[in-house]
Amino acid sequence: MLWKILLLIAIIVAVLYGFKMISRASDGRQPAARKTRKKGRGTESDGQAVDLVKCGNCGAFTAPGTPCSNCGQ
Repeated sequence: MLWKILLLIAIIVAVLYGFKMISRASDGRQPAARKTRKKGRGTESDGQAVDLVKCGNCGAFTAPGTPCSNCGQ
């Protein structure tokens, strides 16, 4: 009976240790994922809101003063 209790405690400790190791490994990967996600955005934003303007040719919305990325106008 004592062996069963010790085995159960060992299994519980192993599972908790495994979860701890998995969480540490995933914490180490998050900053790299943030860098690649930020890198893929293309342009940096200054945090200011911009009212978008509808393109008269194709109907896509773009920032004022920039050419339409859809039709090039």
